[in-house]
Amino acid sequence: MNTAYSYEIQPLDEHSISIERVYGTTPVVVIPEQIDGFTVKRIGAYCFSESKHVPADAVTIGEVDSFMKALCGNDIEEISLPDSVEQIGNLAFYNCRKLRTLTLGRFLKELGSDAFMNCRSLKRLVLRSSMEEASGAQLILNQVRADLEVEFKEALFFYPEYYDSYEEIGPAHIFALNIAGEGFRARQCFHERMVDAAAYDMIFERICIEEKMWTAARMALCRLAYPVELKEEARERYLSYLKEHASEVCDVLIQKKDLALLELICRLQVMERSGITALIEQAAEAGWAEGSVSLSSWQQKYYKEEAASSCYDIEW
Repeated sequence: MNTAYSYEIQPLDEHSISIERVYGTTPVVVIPEQIDGFTVKRIGAYCFSESKHVPADAVTIGEVDSFMKALCGNDIEEISLPDSVEQIGNLAFYNCRKLRTLTLGRFLKELGSDAFMNCRSLKRLVLRSSMEEASGAQLILNQVRADLEVEFKEALFFYPEYYDSYEEIGPAHIFALNIAGEGFRARQCFHERMVDAAAYDMIFERICIEEKMWTAARMALCRLAYPVELKEEARERYLSYLKEHASEVCDVLIQKKDLALLELICRLQVMERSGITALIEQAAEAGWAEGSVSLSSWQQKYYKEEAASSCYDIEW
């Protein structure tokens, strides 16, 4: 048993359990696949919510020491669930406002209602699976309407936020659903619980029209960084957009001090060599020495030296 935590669990059968409550000391929670020989198959309703709803037949595994507390609500920043988890209950992460990253395997098949209600900081979903394997990614995306990056073993996709609202039509009290934001369309790009990369790439033209520059840029950067199943035509669309908005994109990356994506900009030669020189100066002026030095190194690595032009005045 992992002694870093204590648990309240509910038996599902003689081999598997549901986690109903976790006690510990750290905001980074890692649930093991096996606890006292039982396989963790489910995360119970309200498990990580401040609102406690533990079933009457729950059993405590491990001693809850005086220095431990229920890991829930604002006390949680990252959660890693084991590959064995197949179900997540209603409101399991309700009001986990500081939860930034959720990691899990590919076998999630059922997600309860409002599982991520008020998870306002959740920005990254990490799946220990290939994008070519069926997973629970779309289940989660359908509940998280804010910006979300979804990381697979070999790929990274950015799903922009979207909003919906209902508008009453006429005296018959008929309501029409209005959806704003291309993030909804991006979330439909799945087939049999697997990412449909071609469909995802096809919506980029509308993203460029309907969404802000940085939204389109993030989508392009993610796909170019991990170009799995990226066709040449789609690659050129992404690259052309970044080149067209190179100055604005790099301003954001300098502000965020994002070395990984700045190296990608250099590797793909999104900017001319002179543009990288300007970025080196910009980073230096901002007091970001690491960025300035790294950009100088990448400029030498990815760009050829510009040949010095010679001018001759010849008199006959």
